[in-house]
Amino acid sequence: MKDIWNETLTNHYLGDPEVTNLHFLNLLGVTLGNQPILLKNLYLSYIKEEKSFAHKPMIGAMLSFDFEYTDRKVCISRGEESVLLSFSQFQKYIGLIDLLFSEVYPIGTVVELDETLLPKETQELYSQVDEGLLVTIH
Repeated sequence: MKDIWNETLTNHYLGDPEVTNLHFLNLLGVTLGNQPILLKNLYLSYIKEEKSFAHKPMIGAMLSFDFEYTDRKVCISRGEESVLLSFSQFQKYIGLIDLLFSEVYPIGTVVELDETLLPKETQELYSQVDEGLLVTIH
């Protein structure tokens, strides 16, 4: 999986403007991909339009994401390293992590969707459902 990650995460994939610190993004992506709860919390911060998201691991430097909604940019930093991404690049980056590192379920699996990850309009459609949002993978 790591080989596919390394080959796919390129400036060509992320698009303009060119990202100068791909090595940092590469290492960070592997970290996020192997910590699904951390990735989910980061994503929730982004879709809830919070100003920032920070994670302080037990060992190592703090990881922070600062969201600039007016400029549509995300500044990611950890220790002395940082990188600035457009929202479009950030969405591609998070999507690639999810695509390559998330668990793949077999056809026929019934899963319950996390309502907090759905758009507000969809949440409102299912606000009266007591059993949760169950879907079948097909």
